[in-house]
Amino acid sequence: MTSKQRVYLKSPFNPRGGAFAAALCMILLLTACGDAAGRQNPSGEGGSQSVSAYGNDSSQTDPPSGEHGNGQGQEDSDPFSVQQIENGTSADGGISFMNLCGESSLDGYVRGLVIDFSKENPQYQVSYENASAPKDTVLMQVMNGAGPDLMCLKREDLENLQKNGALGDLYTVLDPEILDLFFPAAVQMGTYDGKLYGLPASVSLDCMVVNGAYWQQSSWTCEDVLGIMEEHPELKGPFIYVMGEDRYYYNLLMLFGQDVMNSPLVADGKSAFNTPFGKELFTLVKERSSEVNAAVPNGSGTNGIAEAILAGEYLGAYMSFYHLNTFGNIYNAFGEYFQPAAFPGQTEGKGYMRCSQYGMVAVNQASLEKPGVRELLNDFYSLESQQRVTYNNGGISIRRDVPESVIEYNAQADLYLWKGAGGNNLLLPKPENGEFYLDAFLDLAENTVPYPLHTDEMFDDIIMEEAQYYYESGKDLETVLETIDRRLQLYLSERGE
Repeated sequence: MTSKQRVYLKSPFNPRGGAFAAALCMILLLTACGDAAGRQNPSGEGGSQSVSAYGNDSSQTDPPSGEHGNGQGQEDSDPFSVQQIENGTSADGGISFMNLCGESSLDGYVRGLVIDFSKENPQYQVSYENASAPKDTVLMQVMNGAGPDLMCLKREDLENLQKNGALGDLYTVLDPEILDLFFPAAVQMGTYDGKLYGLPASVSLDCMVVNGAYWQQSSWTCEDVLGIMEEHPELKGPFIYVMGEDRYYYNLLMLFGQDVMNSPLVADGKSAFNTPFGKELFTLVKERSSEVNAAVPNGSGTNGIAEAILAGEYLGAYMSFYHLNTFGNIYNAFGEYFQPAAFPGQTEGKGYMRCSQYGMVAVNQASLEKPGVRELLNDFYSLESQQRVTYNNGGISIRRDVPESVIEYNAQADLYLWKGAGGNNLLLPKPENGEFYLDAFLDLAENTVPYPLHTDEMFDDIIMEEAQYYYESGKDLETVLETIDRRLQLYLSERGE
């Protein structure tokens, strides 16, 4: 997205990008419970860098959260060497694993698992590389049966590769007992026509937390929201975003921007913004949204958001969970009134599961039977490996058995501790209503659905680029909605929707 396309955002970040996710998690932790351990998620593109379990790599930078090669947050006594990679395949014929997500400084967790597997299984000589060639070049190699054996890639790229028959079916290489332990939404993210072409390296969860005084169900529609707002003029606005903002952008995002294709503003593949309902929706958001960024006192964080909702000022809030820790903070803030719900118009689930910045793990179709590929993939998603996913290096594991396997309760102190690999432990928020929140967390994770692909392009790059002229420049609403319909219909036609 270009800077021109983002002028409607009065902030230096993309609200759905990786850098925002890192800042969000840190703020939630710091403001809600005073935890000084925030997520470190630096972003940036990097050049080619491949490592193996043989020798020394002096150019390697430290991955996030103090991980050093082994992905366990502790110094490794056996450093690694640069191993040459030609066309995405290790020069000696071993297994190549490539990061195609463009986040070279965020790959410490994945890198650590790959390197440790290589050290423990030297017969396979696995190499790891951050792609140096343009991503499209590597993707074209994979389509032609070349390129890396395994890769981390964005969901959009996985979709395109599977359409071209370039990826292997993970059902044929993953052990059934491992597959049975994955959250359903994680499997759905990479499933096409009954075959599994990719799995998230780790995930996060998004949902609404609603005010039970106005709505008691786990799902609702945009029409429901409009009806409640009309019946209750005392409400300041529909929703608060996770950072405490209730500006028009965030309210539209929560009302229909999570899944534009299945919103009432797109009917049977036809853009329907310039309709009586579209006009009513946009008008209400303009009248009942704040003109400033902060809807709650600055620095009050999750507690301030919860207080505003429970006081009857808003219908609910958009919440993001990057770990059981952040879930516990929000659970405590809402107390007995904690009620997760789907986004308005969401037809399935109680919220969305998002792929983390590490992307989707996939296997080159040409490498499916290569010695060591099956072993590496099963090791990557083993319980021991997935226990290394934590709030400061990736988010949430896709295995439902991970949390219970690493949580330790200290009866004397009445505290819960997340026992991270290599001593990377995390104190969990103490339950304030006497009930531990693990079951509520697992229930949410089990009942999310994959975040819809391509909705960001439609919402950010088309709808909001035009909507800003109505909300910020006073342009006629009908003219704005006509333009949105025209541009969005062209987009849908080009995609064959």
